[in-house]
Amino acid sequence: MSTTVSVVCYKSKVLKNNESPLMLRVCKNGKRKYESIGISLNPKYWDFKANKPTSNCPNREHIEKVITEKRRAYADKILELKAMVLTTYIYILLFSVLKISKDWSLFFNMLIINPVVY
Repeated sequence: MSTTVSVVCYKSKVLKNNESPLMLRVCKNGKRKYESIGISLNPKYWDFKANKPTSNCPNREHIEKVITEKRRAYADKILELKAMVLTTYIYILLFSVLKISKDWSLFFNMLIINPVVY
């Protein structure tokens, strides 16, 4: 159930200026989602094996900077979601235990002391 984030040149879509958009590809559980990073370039400047701009690409440094920022933003989102899921599991487990013991005051005290903030 791992999530992968990569940047691909979407060469199946050619823009009016004969460039192809760079897309952020997020894969999880066999499903893919594409999101544009707002940059397009001629496919001859893209290394399709390494999924990065070639060494002779104009604005290569800027493109790599944008790619790094987008990947970092998605990595942060993934970490936040994993933390939310873990916190939710803890509360579900605690709720299940307290449902059996019928001591609801402990559960409500837990919510007041450690509220879940999303």
